[in-house]
Amino acid sequence: MPGRITAVVGIVASCLAYQSSSFNNQPPLTRVNRFSGGVSALHATDLPDSWAQDTQTPIINRAIVEAGIMSSVEHVQTELVQGEVGKKVKGVKVGGGGFGGGGGFREGNSGALAVKQKKVKGVKKTSGGKKISKEIETMGVARVNNVLSPSTADKLLNFVNEEKLRCESLVKEGKEDPLHYFSNVLLSDSRCDLQLGLEEPLVLEALSEILNDSVVGEVYDTIIGDGEGLVHELAALISDPGSKRQVVHPDVAFDSDSKILTCFVSLQDITRDMGPTVFLPGTMGKDAHDALNDHSRRDDFLLATPSRISLLNKGDCSVFDGRALHCGTANESEGRRVLFYFSIRKGVVGSVNNPGSLRWDLRGKGLRLADIKGGIDIKF
Repeated sequence: MPGRITAVVGIVASCLAYQSSSFNNQPPLTRVNRFSGGVSALHATDLPDSWAQDTQTPIINRAIVEAGIMSSVEHVQTELVQGEVGKKVKGVKVGGGGFGGGGGFREGNSGALAVKQKKVKGVKKTSGGKKISKEIETMGVARVNNVLSPSTADKLLNFVNEEKLRCESLVKEGKEDPLHYFSNVLLSDSRCDLQLGLEEPLVLEALSEILNDSVVGEVYDTIIGDGEGLVHELAALISDPGSKRQVVHPDVAFDSDSKILTCFVSLQDITRDMGPTVFLPGTMGKDAHDALNDHSRRDDFLLATPSRISLLNKGDCSVFDGRALHCGTANESEGRRVLFYFSIRKGVVGSVNNPGSLRWDLRGKGLRLADIKGGIDIKF
């Protein structure tokens, strides 16, 4: 839910350049070591292992600086809650111009870190799909509560933990290529992206609950198209204690010909120190991406652009546009955080600037959103 090749190359190049700048020798605005951490592993598929290793330090250093900026009193951060549409946030023009057609940043924001907002119960399928879709199209991200039952979440969590051990054993014994089961990620220490198959009934059961029993299926039909989007990713993002904070990034370029919508579903309650995702609303467009890549504007941009911290409870999800800027930070808790996720793509395959976390035996099959919504018996 994860940053990709093109984004990674640009970000790493920026980090390498940034590391050599004089500003990098200065302390962050306000260093908060326990800034809550996040999600999205940056993919390094098709990049040399030595290249990935050489880039770890500048990325980590840059991420520490960003954590300081985004935890300062000048930065406005609130909790991502269900039902954001129509709420004005200082620094964001909701539904207006600026970044990604969904707002922008202005200098001079003020506020406190992680202001609590009242949580809203799950939206019934018959009433909330269009509102959630509008929120995503405007802000780039929306939260939907209670899309997966606690019992299904618990069973899926147990399966993911067991599947990770099984796949690691196969790889260690030399019986399988690691890329058959794990996406190659930057900052992979204590973090992994486990690709999931459809032969497991629990995976299909979870997809059916999310897409058929909540508003999420309606949201995908509204934004991507009536069941015709292609499955681009199906995986579990696992963050163990000690996983590092990552830099702010998009998953796809703002000018991509393909539209990608990702759904992160939490399989446990996420606390601040476990690594919730942090999103920057309304940052889907050229201006925001250019500001992030401009050394002279990047820090002011991050300081002035409000963010949302995604403290999902078990069975809640965040659905976001792949162009929206977001980041993951350190898991400083004593527990593992697992997100079950999938991405649906609309557009030309060759235009997507990332490979996606999808099992090798599912690639090139033309698997559609309608297929997984219907729970069909897929043969390979």
